[in-house]
Amino acid sequence: MSPNQAAWSLASKAKPLVVQDAPMPKPGPMQVVIQSKVIALNPVEWKVQYEVTNF
Repeated sequence: MSPNQAAWSLASKAKPLVVQDAPMPKPGPMQVVIQSKVIALNPVEWKVQYEVTNF
C-alpha cells in the first residue's frame, strides 16, 4: 500500500473543505486498513458543512 495518504479536514465547520496530508493509520488488533481506489462526496455533505448552523 502506498505511504501517501490524504484526508478531508475534520475540523468542525472547516471552510473551505480541504484535503491535506495525513499519517498512515496503524490497525489495532482485529482491525484492517483498506485502500480506497475511488471515493465520492455526497452533495448533501458539503451543503451541510457550508449552510447548516447549529447542526
